[in-house]
Amino acid sequence: MACISLRNWTNKRWPWTCYLPPPSIGMGNLEVLFAGCIGASAVAWVLSRTFRAQLPLPPGPSGHWLWGNIAEINTPHRPVKAATEWKELYGDILCLRTVSNTTIIINSEALVRELLEKRAGETSDRPSNVFVRELMGWNTSTVLQKHNNRHRQLRKTMALVLQQSQARTYSSLHSSNLLQFLRALAKTPDDYMNHIDDSASRFIMNLAYGHEIVEDDPLVAAVRAGQIYMEDGLATHRWVNSFPFLRYYPAWAPGGEFQKVAREGLRRRLEFANVPFDTRRNEIVRPSFTSQLLEQKGGVNASEEDVDLIKWSAAALFGGGTATTVSILATLIFCLALHPEITKKAQEEIDRVIGRDRLPTVQDRGSLPYVEAVLQEAMRYYPVVPLCIPHSTEQDIEFRGYRIPKGSSIEPNIWAILHDPNTYPDPYTFQPERYLQNHPAPDPRKYIFGFGRRVCPGIHVAYDSTFINCAGLVSAFDFEASAELLASVEVLGGRESPEMWKLFNSSKIVALESHVEKYVPLYGDIIQISEPLKTRVVLNSVDAVTEVLEKQSALTSDRSRNVVLLEMTGMEHAIGFRNHDEQHKRLRRVLASGLHPAAARSYDDLHTATTAYFLRDVLVRIGRDSLVVDNQGSKSIVDNSHAKALSESIQDSVGRFILHLTFGHVSVENDPVLRGQNRLAFLLTSGLAIHYWANDFPILRHIPSWFPGSGFKRHAEYMREIRNQTVKETFEPVLDKALRGIAQLPSYTSNLIELKGGRSISEEDKYLVKWTSSAMFGAGSTTTTALIHSFIFAMCIHPEIASKVQAEIDSQVGRDRIPTLSDQEVLPYTDAVLKEVIRCYPVFSLGLDHCAREDIEVRGYRIKKGTIIEGNIWALMHDPVMYPNPYTFSPDRFLKSTPDTDPRHFLFGFGRRVCPGQHVANNSAFMMCATFMSVFDIVASQETKDKAKQSAREPWKMMKPYGPMEPMPFGCKVKPRDDAAAAVLETCKDIAIIA
Repeated sequence: MACISLRNWTNKRWPWTCYLPPPSIGMGNLEVLFAGCIGASAVAWVLSRTFRAQLPLPPGPSGHWLWGNIAEINTPHRPVKAATEWKELYGDILCLRTVSNTTIIINSEALVRELLEKRAGETSDRPSNVFVRELMGWNTSTVLQKHNNRHRQLRKTMALVLQQSQARTYSSLHSSNLLQFLRALAKTPDDYMNHIDDSASRFIMNLAYGHEIVEDDPLVAAVRAGQIYMEDGLATHRWVNSFPFLRYYPAWAPGGEFQKVAREGLRRRLEFANVPFDTRRNEIVRPSFTSQLLEQKGGVNASEEDVDLIKWSAAALFGGGTATTVSILATLIFCLALHPEITKKAQEEIDRVIGRDRLPTVQDRGSLPYVEAVLQEAMRYYPVVPLCIPHSTEQDIEFRGYRIPKGSSIEPNIWAILHDPNTYPDPYTFQPERYLQNHPAPDPRKYIFGFGRRVCPGIHVAYDSTFINCAGLVSAFDFEASAELLASVEVLGGRESPEMWKLFNSSKIVALESHVEKYVPLYGDIIQISEPLKTRVVLNSVDAVTEVLEKQSALTSDRSRNVVLLEMTGMEHAIGFRNHDEQHKRLRRVLASGLHPAAARSYDDLHTATTAYFLRDVLVRIGRDSLVVDNQGSKSIVDNSHAKALSESIQDSVGRFILHLTFGHVSVENDPVLRGQNRLAFLLTSGLAIHYWANDFPILRHIPSWFPGSGFKRHAEYMREIRNQTVKETFEPVLDKALRGIAQLPSYTSNLIELKGGRSISEEDKYLVKWTSSAMFGAGSTTTTALIHSFIFAMCIHPEIASKVQAEIDSQVGRDRIPTLSDQEVLPYTDAVLKEVIRCYPVFSLGLDHCAREDIEVRGYRIKKGTIIEGNIWALMHDPVMYPNPYTFSPDRFLKSTPDTDPRHFLFGFGRRVCPGQHVANNSAFMMCATFMSVFDIVASQETKDKAKQSAREPWKMMKPYGPMEPMPFGCKVKPRDDAAAAVLETCKDIAIIA
């Protein structure tokens, strides 16, 4: 992050600042369509090897025997890896191969010039992309058009109004746009990325169509929608590109969802070019790119061919101009925030040359060499396109003794060229002076705008646009790196670290809730995600969840089928995963009889005893002295002998409570029953995060365990064994004692057996009691443990809030005992903190999936039978309308006169799948968190503080990417608060009846 503030036109700086995240570069993900492609890929691979020419391909990493280098091609920050690790191994020209394509990466300027400029007649094509170019129709765009006669005509058309002499005529448009940009930024500087985006869009729409954009502009929305589809299509691997015959695969068939995406992309692509062009063509408008060209071609008498060329040339301005401008300016701000001494030099030059009474203009460019050098260095430091848009060969060619096959993708590695120490000494140092020497370094703009016959035709307009925005920003604003950004830089090794590129990494949590964020403004709060062999609908708002999962719960309360984890393990009867049939309703009624609110309060004494045991257990495990503990046992911890102490104590204490409550089982040290239950819960939650092909093709369940690829079957068999063992050790002893009339500790299970007739209990009732009691541990242990971990993590990184919690407990409860559930009403701040932990770090970011029992209609759309439906809990709990400043940890939001919505309404499920044990879970979490804070101090390790600062706006980066959401390994210092706390801990020995 960085801070930005308006420059005071006196010598003082304005006091208000805002935080800015670093810019990011998007990367794509691999999507597998279906298993049938394996056979076709094998045939293609064999054919490619059979007809290999005698000349060798360039060297490169060895890939998979069948798929080739598809993993390397999808490697994040491939340009950096190619410029460093691969370059050392293979040199300046290297090759990556897949089953149907060859990619050539060029790491040096000399080779790029030789191949793409001197031999431009052979290397100016674009590689095939069936999905984007043909199915989505982008083969008519200037950027993706093959290098044919139409491409030449498009470039000539654009050059008429974008050549250097014409570019200077747009200076007044540049100045007007700059003024609007700076005014908007001064009002809300924290929203700088949106202001940059709006500014770039405003300039391009004015230039291309003479259109002045307004808020929620429909023309801009149409253009952006088309661009998003194209960018996603280019960034996502589609099997139809590897196997072009799949273009004929029907959309209705399993795995044919890509055809639906392509059809929608085609529609958006037509709107991308047609909507703004047709709208402005028929209006009296200011002079623009479009109006000038139409006039030159005869106005209303222009031929269809000329109109088509003008339309797609104008559309290319938006597609090529906005994204690059936004990225360059975001990178510039990032660099200025980290280098205030450079910002000051640039400001001094502007003040000296121009003065303080006006803004810079395009005409000032020649008088501001240092400002231009700053812009050049920002472009070099992190180039907007690290790998140039690929060229392609029209035929097999020979280059430096290697063969480059026809149709190969040729990618100039701009990152490697701009970080070559021979061309740019100290390439990881931000140094504008390198362009002001007697022998200046090469202008990076010579590389980032393309090569040969593919050089961007709008290069001169882009030069002027980025310069005037750079000069305007520097003249009007100050930039300061926040503590968060400085901490991130320090972790990487400082401003000159070769790993600074990692701050531009846009990788986010893999879970679906983050992936759909960018689609919400485009498609609304009900989004369909097409997957191989299934369809998924994600609900991103309270209204959507209410409409689908609450009001239509009779039709949306089933579960999706899971052959491996449920049917093959014997857990298909588990209440949390079975369909919503009559048996499920009976199971819920039985479960609710022992877990409703009144029943939940009957367990207060058990909660108190459990938490007392927990506190004593923590003290014993970590010792009386201050110890560094880590919830996963990280080897970086100072004293690793007790590294897992806190984590194990939380997990064991929660498990002990549930076993005692459910079965009257009193755990002993190293209890095998507790270990077995924990193991089963872990296998289940981790297994839910794994995709098993047997769930898509149930027939695979019948293949033998020794067959290659049958690991899922061994996993299921192991789970079945563990499940049978836990039932034997928990439910069966309770049932046996009940049938024999032997006295035992009261428990949920024994009470139900007695209620159902005791010795004369029917087989049906045995079934109901068995499966409801079995659900208690699996549903309660992992979720409660994750929530308490998150609470402790939050208190570590928010010590000021931890102090307030302790102050409230001291004031209302005193220092001579631990809190109990009866104290909850007098501890509103503590309760609010727990709510905020639940909101910021929801245990389930996506709720357990529902499934449509039959076709349903929602808002005019059809959700087909069998569709998986997921409530996006993360989106609900980070909705800025419901929770203002959603990424700020603020318990006070729940203490206002009109408090924010209690997040527990969403955490425990929706409709007829709401967790019956939510009241017990709430009480258990409150007790363990409140009592822990009453007697212990916790301080985060420096590493934890650094990571938390880096992830303030992306908190999921600190969470595990699978299973219930809980923190990844974090270090903290735990010790009794003082002598009074130590005395209370001594009294816990008498309360802790569970041993």
